[in-house]
Amino acid sequence: MTVDEDWVENERFNVHYYAPILTNDDGSRRSVWPEKWSLEFLESIEHTRSYAKNYLSSPLGADGDYWTLDDFHPLTAELNAAVTHEVISVDPAVTTNASSDFTAIAAVGWARSVNRCAVYEARAIKVGPDDIRLAVLRFVERAIERGHAVIVIVEANQGGDLWLRILHDMPVKVKPYPAGTASKNVRAASALDHYNRGRVEHAPGLREAEGQMAAFPRAPHDDLVDAVGAGVRYFLDRGNKTKIAVGSTSVAYA
Repeated sequence: MTVDEDWVENERFNVHYYAPILTNDDGSRRSVWPEKWSLEFLESIEHTRSYAKNYLSSPLGADGDYWTLDDFHPLTAELNAAVTHEVISVDPAVTTNASSDFTAIAAVGWARSVNRCAVYEARAIKVGPDDIRLAVLRFVERAIERGHAVIVIVEANQGGDLWLRILHDMPVKVKPYPAGTASKNVRAASALDHYNRGRVEHAPGLREAEGQMAAFPRAPHDDLVDAVGAGVRYFLDRGNKTKIAVGSTSVAYA
């Protein structure tokens, strides 16, 4: 607890916080108060600073300490046509229990010719291992349908070996992706740098991820920040001199 928050504890307040948009265990979403705010309305403003401040109670997100509205560029037809590779980034829950934390999945494409990324999908789910595997498989199938070479990466710091076994018999390669020793904030800042430089574009339908990013680091959940950020960093972090291995090909990108 920070110094600014000490007074809440000192005054013995019993604090209750409810996020305006709740995520069901299967990844579907609902409004915390549908009679007052429909889900459609909340999703239509989820990416705004006003939502972060007035609905999420997140002053840092509203003040734009990390992502702001200007950082989210809509996916252009030109970049979409140039994408050749795609990573399905999995930020797994700490345990495999269905009641555990959310597992976040993001689909991030890469256009080698311009060294830019396209974020296609992002979803957070709270289900058991079998359903997580099926969700990842659906992401892979859609990526293949987009005509891209595909690989699945799993954050290795969260029981990566176990999750490699859970994600068995995928039609594409599955590999661990170490988060390293850098803090969550440092990793987010690295991904944000690529956004600031105009290297990342977003497909429609990413309001939940954009809402978490705009509210970071005070949002109730940041699983999608991790999943999207890992996908972006996998392709764009120049400090990583390894090759992108997708399918039967290895493509040097650094």
